[in-house]
Amino acid sequence: MADYNQYLKVASATELNNFAKQMKQCHEKIDSLACYDKLVEAYRFVVLKKQNPIECATNAKYTAVGCMLYNSNLSSACADLLQLIINELDIEAEAVKAMYKNGQYTHFYVSVKYNNQLFILDPVQEVVLEGDCFFKFFMLNKQQITDMNNERYASIDLEQFGTEYVDYFTTKKLIAVDLPTLREMMMDITQQDVTSMLWQCPPSFSKDDIKGYFDNSKIFLRDAASELQAPFFYLPSSILIQHQIVWVSLQKNSKRNLLFVNEEHLTNEISQMLKSANSILELYVSFKNDKKLVSTGDAVKIVQQCIWSAKQAAGFDPSLDLQFSFDEYYMLCSFEPGTKIDSNVKFQIKDNFRYYQQFCQHPQVLQQILIALTSFQQHIKINPSLKLTADNFSAIQNIIQKDWPELWWFDTPLLELNEEKHVIGIPITSYSEAEIIQFNKQLDEYIANVKNIVVNPNQFYLQALLHNVKILRIDADDENVRKHQHTIIGLLKQVVHQSSIGKCFKWLCDNFGLHSIVVSGAAQGDLHSWNIMKIQDQFYHTDTILNLTHNNLFFNVDDRIILRDHIIQQQLQVPKCYSMSQNIFQQQKRRIFTHQTNIPKQQFKNILKNELIKMQQKGMETLHVNMFFDIETQNLLTQFPLHEAAIEVQIEERINFRIKNIIINNNYILQMTIETLKTKVCYDLPNLDNAEKGIRYLTKTDPSEMSEIIDELKCNGAIYEIKGKYIEFVLQ
Repeated sequence: MADYNQYLKVASATELNNFAKQMKQCHEKIDSLACYDKLVEAYRFVVLKKQNPIECATNAKYTAVGCMLYNSNLSSACADLLQLIINELDIEAEAVKAMYKNGQYTHFYVSVKYNNQLFILDPVQEVVLEGDCFFKFFMLNKQQITDMNNERYASIDLEQFGTEYVDYFTTKKLIAVDLPTLREMMMDITQQDVTSMLWQCPPSFSKDDIKGYFDNSKIFLRDAASELQAPFFYLPSSILIQHQIVWVSLQKNSKRNLLFVNEEHLTNEISQMLKSANSILELYVSFKNDKKLVSTGDAVKIVQQCIWSAKQAAGFDPSLDLQFSFDEYYMLCSFEPGTKIDSNVKFQIKDNFRYYQQFCQHPQVLQQILIALTSFQQHIKINPSLKLTADNFSAIQNIIQKDWPELWWFDTPLLELNEEKHVIGIPITSYSEAEIIQFNKQLDEYIANVKNIVVNPNQFYLQALLHNVKILRIDADDENVRKHQHTIIGLLKQVVHQSSIGKCFKWLCDNFGLHSIVVSGAAQGDLHSWNIMKIQDQFYHTDTILNLTHNNLFFNVDDRIILRDHIIQQQLQVPKCYSMSQNIFQQQKRRIFTHQTNIPKQQFKNILKNELIKMQQKGMETLHVNMFFDIETQNLLTQFPLHEAAIEVQIEERINFRIKNIIINNNYILQMTIETLKTKVCYDLPNLDNAEKGIRYLTKTDPSEMSEIIDELKCNGAIYEIKGKYIEFVLQ
């Protein structure tokens, strides 16, 4: 054991004994390495030692003993330990003291002699993540120290340090100056058993450039594994970028039987797997390096088509399920065959409202697809004599997705066409029967929970169920969310794409006997979907997304109102919506509209009168009122001031109130608060016998006559406010 008695003043005999044992273990791991790798591992060892320090009450924390035994992260302790380890590896090293302040040295690091030149190692400054260090401050030469421009190194005599670049990234060839060098680095990584990787980019690279290199590294790792026919490849899971240094956490693909195949051999590999009944198979598929094909999702459709062909080639038992998943980024297919299926299980279609079905020009094909979906088939054959074109099928697909939202697993990939370009085969879903049954069970539980709360929910309540659902304007980044966001399964996950919210609302309506139609189009500059409700033989537009944020502006409105803000963009014809009788504001008697016998001014007065009477009957102090205007609100307020109407009703009903907090939304909805006043309001002018101070008076008296009235009453003054044709004043 080496003599460590130099630390006796600050450490006990027991501490020194433990220190010697750990030093021996450290050297046993490092001794057999090459000279440079010894420096790497010694540096890494000390850097990791200073993590999660343990409090040490003695002066040992300032020495190598403190760093080794107590993870001391003090500068002097780390430098002392690193120097000691390197010296015992027969490499010349010295702890450097610098920045002398207030009678003591504050900065310590180590200089090491390598290739007859001096370099700096500074473990205290080093960043550590996930048990690895970034080697930013390892083997720094004169130029690198100068570039750092750090006060920490201000007192160093730079002339004594070397000019050779022997830092970690240069020596290990981990500098990604271009994609070819990055590709070579990934090839080396694939042949090693590692959990993380580091590389350095030139200072000229922006952060976006580096993130782009990270994405390319994923592809290069996958391609390297394919080229080497490795049994696995690495999946980068997280990234951190600091000082142009990229750190990536790697996860090894752990499933067995990983095969690397191209598109032409995919069908054969799947069929062989099915014949041998392997429990798990993973395939990395090469699509001729056609990145455009991958990005459009066509790769998924090709795989689905190959699955169907492979089943036929393998004579796959239809009573067995085939679990299938596909990672579009890595082109990784996973299969898990062998689950036994109850062949008697079928999906029962309810007798719901199917508006678009009447426009189907190929009802025979429509019925064939519906039967296949309800029996959980994954592929059907189409009779060539029907001469079904791709456009014909697209129309049928649109009808099913809008009229039967409960058949959410209808996910059609590439069609099979004959030489005449007629459809002869359709893979109709990528979901397994087990997945479909599992999700349908969750959907049934969702509806059961709704029924437990309210027996017969109305349209307004069903709309409220969507209040907490996150509506996406663009596709989600998360793969699991992205897979279901365009179907009613998004309701279970509370995340739905806004182009699909109409299907979700129709599904809710179907379950509670309401007649709903899905409409596709645009609103507010984005893809959008809403519904048309059939109520008592009339049709009404309702937009659940905007209703929840715009105070029911589009709750059962006609074409005239909806087409102000919405554009219908679909081939399927929608019914005309002429009526406003089921509009929520019409039902509440809060709708103002133009009519030959009812001018808006009178309508407003009538609504205000009804609300005031309601307040008086219920003894309410305040009432929040929303009113719907068919005509533009701004024009109405110009022609007919609100305060004037309020005062007319006030005089008429002898109710003390005022209107405040007037808000106009989108020129269509007026929100206001009616507040009851505590004081009495007199409408006839006071005289010398009955005049009272502090009482609010209203009169139609001209403002120019106010001074005469005040003089007559022999009051010192009055506070008054002109409101339309009326004057409100209080005697003082």
